[in-house]
Amino acid sequence: MKCAMIIVFVYLFSLISFTSLEAKTTAQPRYLFILSAQAATVEIDHGKTQLVMKNIDPFILWFTDRPIRQAGFTPVKKFIANWHTAFAEVPPNAGMVYLNMKKDKIGAPQPVAVELRHPHWKNKQLIFSIKFLTEKVNLSQGKTLRHVHLFIDPPAARLTDFHECPMEAVLG
Repeated sequence: MKCAMIIVFVYLFSLISFTSLEAKTTAQPRYLFILSAQAATVEIDHGKTQLVMKNIDPFILWFTDRPIRQAGFTPVKKFIANWHTAFAEVPPNAGMVYLNMKKDKIGAPQPVAVELRHPHWKNKQLIFSIKFLTEKVNLSQGKTLRHVHLFIDPPAARLTDFHECPMEAVLG
């Protein structure tokens, strides 16, 4: 009887282990991105709010969430050129932080949440149409933000594996 229970236990444990291993190897990575610039301004042009990023770092940092842990860099120009492939239907959200951020009552920096749309280059500046998602955002038009970093959400769920979707070229 004990021998039969041990065999059943070993069999069930091997099934669980195999299933767990299979889930880890077939999981689709979720890519997150960090885009950095030396400076940026928020501007309003024809009633549309824009984030104008200046002196962009030439590479964007990407990394994946668990269980697949990878990280790397890809050229920003290649990433932006393929933006429409990953973010056409669902524009990403981003957390924006910068050196001279406003602080709250206890002195903690107050990041700004934005939705990013329609990136394009103009005079070596990267311009996004943005929508503020954070309440009570007080960024003066034209005020220079220093050392700006955008922490960009992954693309829509259907494009979570860049190595198998049309954006493969972005990371390659």
